[in-house]
Amino acid sequence: MARTRLSLTIYALLLILPMILLGGVHWWSLGIIGILSTALYAFIFTGSPIKLDLAGSLFLMMIGFSIFQIIPLPAFLVKFFSPYAYEIRESAVRVAGGRLSFFMPLSIDVHQTVTEVARLIAYLSVYLTTQKIIRRDSAKFVLKVIATAGAIAAAILIAHKILLLKQVYGIYTPVDLGVRGERISAPLLNENHMAAYLYICSMAVMGLALKQRDKTIKMILYSGFVFLGASVLLTLSRGGIAAFLIGIIVMVSMLYIRRSLKNKKHQSSGISPEQLTWMPFVIACALGLGLFASQDAIIGEFMSGEHKKIEIVKESFPLIKHFWLFGVGRGCFISGFPIFSNWGATVTFTHAENIIVQLLADYGLVAGSVFIFGFIFAVLKVMKKAVLSTYKIVSIAALAAVSVHNLVDFNLEIPAVAIIATGLLAVVTTNKISIKYRNSQPFIKISRGLIGVLLTLSVIMTSLAFFNYDKSLDFQKRETKRALNSNDSDYFTKGKLKNAIISHPADYYLPMIGGVYFFNTGGSNPLPYLAMATRLNPFSGVPHLYIGNIMLLTGHIKQGMLELRLAATFDNHLLSPAASFIVNTGKGFEVIKEIAENESDKELFYEAFCREFQKRGLAKELHKCDNALLQLSNPAPGALARIANKLSIAGEYEKAGEYARRLTGLKEYNLQGILLQAAIYKKAGKIEKGIEILEKQLKVNGDDFGIANDLIWLYQNSGRHEKAIKEAQRLKSLSFTVEQQARVVELEGDIEFSEGNFNMAISRYRQSSALLPNKIQVLKKMYRTAKQLNDTAQIQNALEHLERVEPGNSEWKNLLEQNK
Repeated sequence: MARTRLSLTIYALLLILPMILLGGVHWWSLGIIGILSTALYAFIFTGSPIKLDLAGSLFLMMIGFSIFQIIPLPAFLVKFFSPYAYEIRESAVRVAGGRLSFFMPLSIDVHQTVTEVARLIAYLSVYLTTQKIIRRDSAKFVLKVIATAGAIAAAILIAHKILLLKQVYGIYTPVDLGVRGERISAPLLNENHMAAYLYICSMAVMGLALKQRDKTIKMILYSGFVFLGASVLLTLSRGGIAAFLIGIIVMVSMLYIRRSLKNKKHQSSGISPEQLTWMPFVIACALGLGLFASQDAIIGEFMSGEHKKIEIVKESFPLIKHFWLFGVGRGCFISGFPIFSNWGATVTFTHAENIIVQLLADYGLVAGSVFIFGFIFAVLKVMKKAVLSTYKIVSIAALAAVSVHNLVDFNLEIPAVAIIATGLLAVVTTNKISIKYRNSQPFIKISRGLIGVLLTLSVIMTSLAFFNYDKSLDFQKRETKRALNSNDSDYFTKGKLKNAIISHPADYYLPMIGGVYFFNTGGSNPLPYLAMATRLNPFSGVPHLYIGNIMLLTGHIKQGMLELRLAATFDNHLLSPAASFIVNTGKGFEVIKEIAENESDKELFYEAFCREFQKRGLAKELHKCDNALLQLSNPAPGALARIANKLSIAGEYEKAGEYARRLTGLKEYNLQGILLQAAIYKKAGKIEKGIEILEKQLKVNGDDFGIANDLIWLYQNSGRHEKAIKEAQRLKSLSFTVEQQARVVELEGDIEFSEGNFNMAISRYRQSSALLPNKIQVLKKMYRTAKQLNDTAQIQNALEHLERVEPGNSEWKNLLEQNK
């Protein structure tokens, strides 16, 4: 009995802990998952014999095929069956300097595949253990664990939202959230993964509620479903919300169909009509609560019109085509995708965002198709039965939802989601052993030897993934970037970079950083590294940027210009550094204009060169560049603004006004032109004329901060302080976010300061700082104003705030010491 309780405890931990551990995707969490799954294999090995069904066999086949992908094979066989994998490894060895081995794996990144094998072995342990639990007792315990996991996940999510935490658990800052860091969805970080986890668990809660006879417990479970369902909507995941609705439709439809079939046979379905009446109301409450809490944000998400997750299917076809037989290796999509798609130039796609494409890319067309259709057949075979249990129906609904969701996402690649989905798959495919089912289940006996092999593999693969983390792609990328930033010559010159490139031959980032380092230091020839990066990611602009500069420095002007043009075309952000490289070589506009082949190119490139000439004070070259921009069929807004400002500084206000008016004629730059006109009138001493033009525009764009800000200052400069304050108060009434409110209050402080009302000014700055406590600009203004008032206490307060926000700035510490 104690042995059973221990195995159930380990099983429950394996289902719940990956979610708490940020999805189970990190190397340290993989170690914990591996330990728990190994323990389950040990219990299976020492327990009663088990049997394997179709779904279990498919898991076993996936593990076997993945291991086959990392086994070193004779190089000539790899060259024959997977020529691209051979070419990638041959290129890496050539650049790193070494001899090509007589043996090599099919996987283009062995460590990535090893990690995935460890995860697959853990999933199989969950599947087999779930089947043992169901056959010994029922599926109720499994659904209880999944429901508990969902409740914990939803509680963590809502706690983070209520407490406005920017870090997970208030201590961990995710490193890969990018521009969507403000959308953090703890504990699974990605809102799509979080939504999938919650709606899967919500189906388990509904299954328990429908089977519960105690009315009090039933209402508690219904409330739990409402809680989880509303949390799904709070994630703001479009795919997650749509999948949740699909799961609900499947669940409700199957329950009503089952009841109809039961009624025809005059049998009880175990669910009363009242329960099916309550269920739509409970579902409506879940959706209604979620919509009430985040209606605008949800509508905004669905209206955003971003279709890249659908289009990635087409983008992945070339990768599947070139690795059609054995695939790139399980988990290697991240390295293979940039070779064939220009999408990989600026965005890292770790997965295919589509489960079908993912498996076809990882395993090839034959094996991938077997796995896809095999799992579908395993579920459909169960659904062919005339009547399904409630637990099976809610599990099928959850699997249907997550399957549809994974056509536009990759949450099944996240261990936390995959583990509970595997548990529900076992609920669907397993029946409690009885006379009724004994002869109908197509079981295959598993020998103790095979379980022993799985137990051993679990230890080996988890150990390799855990203890060799410093050899993983993720670690090597971070290490290479660290070495570049810290100018660590040992990393680049003593074989560490070369070993990393050989270990991860399909990754373009490692040779690219190596090329950048050697370009900056001149220690080795950077071209082989940069050329390798362009082969592995042909559409990345950075390698072309550095290759172009090398060409320019070696006198190959035309080739250099072509490379820099490619760099800027692939990534507009590289326009400025490309222009900087070219101007650094002393080239003037006459030579530079060769880079632009057509008018759209000229509009794009010339603007970057104009900014570079302006920054360096090259007035003649800037003049030529601006004139070239003005000769285009579409007037260049940057050139118009620069010439207008230059004429205004020179005192030629009439001519400056003409260029500003031309700028207002451009639809997208109308407001910029109007603000420029007002600024010119101000310089010309015609403040009333500037006020008139801004007041007129404000009637059209009443909530535009730029217009209102300039108008307020014109009022202030013309001696109409009360008018300026009144306009600022109007602008504040139109501010809906904390940031907007703080900005306007700061503006009020600036107005009061310019008027000499320092007490009023510091009061406004303190209000703004209360709204945005960490804004350095406002704190500095508080300090400046306190000095004007000679208020020691206020000076001390401002300096203490500044030291807290900028602890590394010794200036504030020194001033604090002086102020004491």
